[in-house]
Amino acid sequence: MPKWHNAGPMGCRVLIIEDDVELRSMMDAILANDGFEPLTASNGRDALQALQGGADPQVIILDLMMPVMDGWQFRRALRHYPRLWGIPTVIVSALSNPNVSELQPAAVLCKPVNVDELMHVVHMCC
Repeated sequence: MPKWHNAGPMGCRVLIIEDDVELRSMMDAILANDGFEPLTASNGRDALQALQGGADPQVIILDLMMPVMDGWQFRRALRHYPRLWGIPTVIVSALSNPNVSELQPAAVLCKPVNVDELMHVVHMCC
């Protein structure tokens, strides 16, 4: 059994912003199986609209390279909303050394995603 499998905090909502359907579905299933409430979006614009519409996650998992609105644009847009900017954001990227300090992430994980690392970080944020 993985070390992170300690049932996640019930009701802890995690917004997954990822354009890769398979990866998004995998993270959704793993989080749901661990007791979290995952929400998903395929790009930053859809995620921003969901947040403005009342979605209230405790953690955001954010891909950087996406169509429509990428992770950098999404995170910069959140600066206009202090409540949203403060949500811990975990960057997940295929870039080997992304320069994301301006985005103030809670953590940066590389793809392919290490599930144990991801779950550890999400547990720390919830």
